[in-house]
Amino acid sequence: MEGFSHTYVHPVTETGVQAIWEKTNCPLFNELIVSWNALRPKRGFYRLSASLRTGNAWSPWLRYAEWSADGQKTFASKSARSPAASHQDIIALADGHMADGFRIKVEALSQTTLERFDTLYACASNLQKFDIRPIPLLDPVRLPLESLHSQMALKHPRHKDLCSPASTCMAIDFLLKKRTDDPLDFAAKVHDSGFDIYGNWILNVAESYHRLSGRYHCRVARLPHFAELHRHLKKNLPVVVSVRGPLPNAPFPFTQGHLLLVFGWDPAGQRVFCADPAHASDSDTPTAYPIRDFLAAWGRRKNLSYLFSPK
Repeated sequence: MEGFSHTYVHPVTETGVQAIWEKTNCPLFNELIVSWNALRPKRGFYRLSASLRTGNAWSPWLRYAEWSADGQKTFASKSARSPAASHQDIIALADGHMADGFRIKVEALSQTTLERFDTLYACASNLQKFDIRPIPLLDPVRLPLESLHSQMALKHPRHKDLCSPASTCMAIDFLLKKRTDDPLDFAAKVHDSGFDIYGNWILNVAESYHRLSGRYHCRVARLPHFAELHRHLKKNLPVVVSVRGPLPNAPFPFTQGHLLLVFGWDPAGQRVFCADPAHASDSDTPTAYPIRDFLAAWGRRKNLSYLFSPK
């Protein structure tokens, strides 16, 4: 599985109204996830588009996301002239096609500029190469998580859909060392009006950077193995992960996917410490899932993770 996913970083230094980042000669990939770190524009909005290079030809620009002071949405965009298409969080290639390059365009529209825009991240993955690795010997680690959020306890008509906001708020609270974030307010600021969902990965990460006031870089990535997740924990950095399928003693089977926070590893008991917002109350969220079951559930989502790193 070595090299199934690569993340590329591009500081945005332009302060005008458009920036284009082009990267070629990448290891072949069939999925691209673009994250951005910016403070929300005070007026107007940012529009992100992407293009993939397949067979030495660039796809048309595919509309990916729009992000404004008071709203956000992603798109489903495709062209009959290319196998590339965007849908919510990802740009994917159909029918076995592979890309070796990408272009990402950021536009500042309606009387705003890129002055508040900081960084672009591109996670390019060859999902056909994904596999679950056995874990090596790893030191025990357990972050002192204090601020807990149960999505089930939130007074919201769609609380069952709020696993990503609840998990991400727990990470933000830990990083800021105080209970600062209201998951309901956070959910309103990550609601994808294009698809009417709250769990859009890239929108949750974009809002995290804004709420952390630019003190941490935030991105979506597919990690190669659990040891890489453990490396973040050892740096005192929690990781939000996407899982699907059953976990022992979990309150639901998570057949459609679910987000939870990882905050520790117990090698003696072969357990992963998680704060799972699907539990009924805040105090019930800390739990421990057996590593084999955790790796299987995380692997069904190809090790999708929200990562945080200090600037």
